[in-house]
Amino acid sequence: MIKPIQSSDIPGLNQLSPPEWNNDYETFLKRFVGAPFFYGFLSQKNGKIVSTGNVLIKDGVGWLANIIVDKDFRNQGLGYKMTKFLIEFLDKHHCRTKLLLATELGAHVYKKLGFEKITDYRSFESITDQSYQIPDYFRILTKNDLQQIRH
Repeated sequence: MIKPIQSSDIPGLNQLSPPEWNNDYETFLKRFVGAPFFYGFLSQKNGKIVSTGNVLIKDGVGWLANIIVDKDFRNQGLGYKMTKFLIEFLDKHHCRTKLLLATELGAHVYKKLGFEKITDYRSFESITDQSYQIPDYFRILTKNDLQQIRH
């Protein structure tokens, strides 16, 4: 059974993430659980959290994220069930566009559910930790800028 993630479910969820993701899933969830655009879900077996998945929704666009299955429970259809649940959730929320970043681990699941690869995504780590000063000629984008961007 898939249910919403509660704040009390968060401790220990970093153990679900594949090590190569190198992410702090718990901090991510603490930041977004309760936000009006964020919906997190989990499934359990015998009281143990075995899969999670999140969606972020903005203006008819749904972003699927953090679809994770505990390594001891992979290849049992849990990733497929979670992804299908998230797609149906986005459909109920009238999301016409659905996006995600696929790892090799999940790509076959997403393809089965109708997703198509549109680009490659690369992530790089810096070998040095340097502070970066934002130049004065940069500023935060505002709604007033949108008309110029569209042309």
